[in-house]
Order: sequence, then C-alpha cells, then structure tokens
Amino acid sequence: MNPVLENIKFKLSNRANSVLYAREENFYSEIKIFLDFIKSNSLLSAIIHEIEKLNFDIESYLKGDERRHRRFIEYPNDYIQKIALCYSLMKLFSENKLSVLDTLFLNITPSRSIDDRCRVIAQQYFKPLYEYICEQIEDGSTILYLLLRYKHRTEWFHKDRLFSIYESDTKRGEENLTLDLQEYLHNQGIDYPFSTPHSPSGRSDLVGLIETNDPMVLEVKLFNLEKGYDKAYIRKGLVQAYRYAIDYGKPTGYLLIYNLDKRDLSFEKNDDSPIKSVKLGDKEIYIIVVNLYSDGKSASEIKKPLPYIIDDTYLLNFEEE
Repeated sequence: MNPVLENIKFKLSNRANSVLYAREENFYSEIKIFLDFIKSNSLLSAIIHEIEKLNFDIESYLKGDERRHRRFIEYPNDYIQKIALCYSLMKLFSENKLSVLDTLFLNITPSRSIDDRCRVIAQQYFKPLYEYICEQIEDGSTILYLLLRYKHRTEWFHKDRLFSIYESDTKRGEENLTLDLQEYLHNQGIDYPFSTPHSPSGRSDLVGLIETNDPMVLEVKLFNLEKGYDKAYIRKGLVQAYRYAIDYGKPTGYLLIYNLDKRDLSFEKNDDSPIKSVKLGDKEIYIIVVNLYSDGKSASEIKKPLPYIIDDTYLLNFEEE
C-alpha cells in the first residue's frame, strides 16, 4: 500500500482504539475526535460522503413499531445499511443526542458497569464502521484522494512552474500538464497511468488500474477564456469522461481541469460535499479543478478573482455536444 495511505490508517487506528477502550466520561468526546479526523481528511471524508448519500433515516429506524420497546438495536439485513446505521449512531453520540444510558442499550450487556456498556456499544456499533473505512482505504476510491492531493500539492508548490511550462508552449500545453500528472500518479504507486489509450469513444487522457476495484478513467481539460477554452470545452470533457467510463465498464470517471485563467472557475453546488460530482445514469463523474493562473504578484497584492460559475443546467445539456 502507498505509504501515505498507510499513515492515514495508522492515525485512524490510534483514534479508533481510543473509542474502543474509552470509559464513559470520555466515550462521547473520543467519538467526536474520530469523526472530526475523518472530516479533516479528503480520502476519509469522501468515504463517509458515500455513506451519507444513502440518507439513512436513523430516527425512523429507531422508532419503528417492531423496535420501539426493544432494549437493543438490531442490524439491518443489508451490509451497507448496517454501516449507515453505525455511522448514524456515532454521529448522535458525538452530538450528545444519544446516551449509553438510553433504554435502547439496556440489554446490550449483562454487566451493570457503564464503562463495560460503552465498550460493548463500541464493539457492536463503532467497530463495523471503522473496519468498513479501513476496507475502503485498501479497496475503495484512492484515486480521488490522490487527485485531490495532486491539486493541493500543485497549487501550493508547483503553480508558477507549471504555469510557465504552459505559457512557453500553449499548443502543447494540455499534453505537457498531463505529463506532470502522469509523473505524480506514477510516483504515488500507480504502476503505469497509460496515456491516451483507445476506446470506442476515442482516446481518454489517462487510464489505469482498469482491472482493480479502484479504476482510473480520467479526462484532462484546460480552462482559459483567452484561448477559447470555455464552459463548452469543460462540458465536452465531462461528456468524454462519461463515455469513457461506459466504454471501460467502470462506475466512476474523473475530469481534471487546469484553470489557467484569472477568473475563478467553480460549479453549482448540489450537496454538502466539498468535491463536485455529477451523477449520470449509473456513472458518477468527479470534477477536480487545479488552479494554475499566476501573474507573479504576492498573496497580499492579489485581488479576489471574479467567479466563473458553470451551473448544472448547462453542464448536463449533452444535446449540444
């Protein structure tokens, strides 16, 4: 596994153990610390976001006629619903909306010790969530995490260099920037991010890990109004990413956009996720914007750029493509 991912699992394990062995006085705060750590990490928050999208109704589940008078909480029959239940319970604990003294947990253990009850609750309702997250780190969408790390790494440390590379040869600008992305992915453990492989819909910019649980079908596009790379070009990239996902039989595609314009490229927000994604049939396309524009000014001299917002009505109007 990638050393970065190993480090995340190590930190996650430390916080999980604090929950699993917490006494009653620290139980709620340790759960909150665990969930806050998840929210602070791009990969972990993406995993949790997938659970939240299930919209599990914890209140209705707990108040159902068959459960109302029980003194323990049964799992749903479906595995992912079970994980959603566990996550929902942990959120309630972290927000002090649920107590280990609640009658829902009265028969969870024969012990009269409240500390023992906390540990049994953690084993039954926290541990499955923790194990699921670990599984997703190993088998789930690490590509999205790597692309977000690439965005941050590039904007913080390589913006001026890459903007200069683009400016020095704008005709091959997209190709040169894609090469930087290829090198980064290779260094992060993607054995070989194939460039422009052929599919029935044409050639995607990057394809890799096709036979794994975390495939990468990625289209790269530029945004630069001066050069004619406008919202129509972005929509074209979305269409291509979607079609490539179909061609390769993968549920997820990625559109990475290099913003080389002084305008602030953004998209309509349709949920609480910090990551823009578009659902097209059974495919989901994630959109990552890497801001490269640089005019050589210091941070204190830079004025807030004018926004350039692409709304979903335009973005999803494929009939014009």
